[in-house]
Amino acid sequence: MADPATTAAFISAGANVFLALVVIYEVRVAKEAVGSQLTAARTESKHDHDRRKKQATMDYYRVVMEDIQPSRDQITEMFGTGEIPKPTADRFHQAATQEGGEPQDNEIGSAIRTYLNGLEKLAVGTNLGVFDEDVLRRLAKYRFINALSQFRYYLAEACNTDQTKDVYKEFKEMAHRWATPDPNVGGPGAIDPF
Repeated sequence: MADPATTAAFISAGANVFLALVVIYEVRVAKEAVGSQLTAARTESKHDHDRRKKQATMDYYRVVMEDIQPSRDQITEMFGTGEIPKPTADRFHQAATQEGGEPQDNEIGSAIRTYLNGLEKLAVGTNLGVFDEDVLRRLAKYRFINALSQFRYYLAEACNTDQTKDVYKEFKEMAHRWATPDPNVGGPGAIDPF
């Protein structure tokens, strides 16, 4: 027969092992619960960040448009929405960047510069990740593409030296990117949304 002290020690050791296993199990369950809560919190935080980024994009777009719309109206009144011919664009660029010239040329040149500067601000913020590109594309895709076309000669003149080659770079890159069809959209059998 076994010694009662040995049996008690054996039972006590077994109970300690059992309690240790229970504690390990509870710690593992608690760790998984905390992990799930952290994952849920991270997901919620990301969704909140994305929502705020989209709202900030819409808010800043509205502010920029309010700032540049008078210039856009002035340009549209004079030229419509078509391409500005090269000699005219060169004259307006020169008037906007140098002293002198005809007052009307200075005014239109300044309006073109103000309009393009506003679009450049939106493009820079978006390309840096501050603003949501999908939201801006939905709001302004055709505005960017049309401006790139309408002011093609003005932009060429503005970027014709080493010091100015990067002028409106962000705007031009974004407009070109948006003007290029997305190979992942459309294709045979696609439904034309328009």
